[in-house]
Amino acid sequence: MSSLCPRAGVAVRAASAACLLACVVSVPAVAADTYFQPSANARVDHESNRRLRPDGVPSPSVTGYTVSAGAVFGARTPRSETDIRPEISLSRYPDEKEFNQTEGRLDLRTRYRTERSTLGFTGTFSRMSEYNADFADIAFDDFDPDAPPVTGDGTVLASERRTRFDLRPSLEYRLSPRTRIGLDLLAQDVSYSADGATSQVDYRNYDVDLRLIRQLTQRTSLLAGVFVTRYETEDNVNVTDGYGVSLGLQQRWSETFTADLAFRIEDSNIEFRVTDPSGPVNLKESKTPWTLQGTLAWRGQVSRVRVMAGHMLAPSGSGSRNERDEIRAQIDRDLSQRLVWRGILRAFHEKREGNLGQPNERDSARFETSLDWRATTTWIVRIGAAYTWQDRKTDPASADSATVYLSIGYQGLGPARR
Repeated sequence: MSSLCPRAGVAVRAASAACLLACVVSVPAVAADTYFQPSANARVDHESNRRLRPDGVPSPSVTGYTVSAGAVFGARTPRSETDIRPEISLSRYPDEKEFNQTEGRLDLRTRYRTERSTLGFTGTFSRMSEYNADFADIAFDDFDPDAPPVTGDGTVLASERRTRFDLRPSLEYRLSPRTRIGLDLLAQDVSYSADGATSQVDYRNYDVDLRLIRQLTQRTSLLAGVFVTRYETEDNVNVTDGYGVSLGLQQRWSETFTADLAFRIEDSNIEFRVTDPSGPVNLKESKTPWTLQGTLAWRGQVSRVRVMAGHMLAPSGSGSRNERDEIRAQIDRDLSQRLVWRGILRAFHEKREGNLGQPNERDSARFETSLDWRATTTWIVRIGAAYTWQDRKTDPASADSATVYLSIGYQGLGPARR
């Protein structure tokens, strides 16, 4: 694993960049309209196989308790919006203390507009258990629903934690009433730690995307661009460089019904270092991977639906990028003024990009359903159940786990409801 000093340097640079850009973008927000929305939650859950051990391998069920607290701070001006979301949680498992975790995250999103340009920035820091990051956290995040995917190798170590930094600045400039040019940047740093040896590999991932957006009609836009990517693991055991072209389509049927389609094809060059008796050897491989991803969002009077599906490339802690076929769907439906049902599904198949290194192929699915009862305008009681399944090709059999949970939460009123 990487030494502490380089990781600390990355953390300082990431935090400094986020704070600096937030300050720059929020300068006009000195006299802004502001809001504060606190939240808190207490939850108890019982899981039949949290370690996801293969069928036939004994694995005791566990019961745990989690308390969390967070807030969203926001500021609005005629030209800018800025939101910050800190959150911390504490989990305790009395009979399986190795699962005890303290998790936290800090999210920032900000946007500043002029007559012809829009400058944006999204930054994320999170420190989570690998199990929660890879399996349990499947709902679309309302704060950042388009967060780029990060994946692991499916191994569940009780004490393993994932620390993630995402920095995503963007710039869009209007060339004419119907034509815009945009630049999106992505820098990710992901590291792992555990009480003993970890099962994952630290890595960094970068993406630079320059695109042209043409508004074909009032509701339809076409995108075309070029991009470069780089994925590098700890000590540069795997370095993958790529470049390619992208196409996209944005459709806005109404204010409540939207759809996006994005296609990419790239030329990627993988350099993988192995060690044999004569010393380190660099193996090379060239690939032409492609991605195709579609999203759909619809909001009705009593229902909200969001679907994402596609073939994509996801940076992974398994030591390579992974080719991933995935579908995610979430439905929220108001059964009454106080009762809301939610159903979430995520299923995927993924394998290592290229043929260098150890094989890493798995299928995984999770379904979760819950019922929310709004006791008051700010207090919510939730009861839910989830089922997780995984089939790793390196394991002798598949694994599954069933979960039931009950939570009581508080959520302050947002700016629209004050």
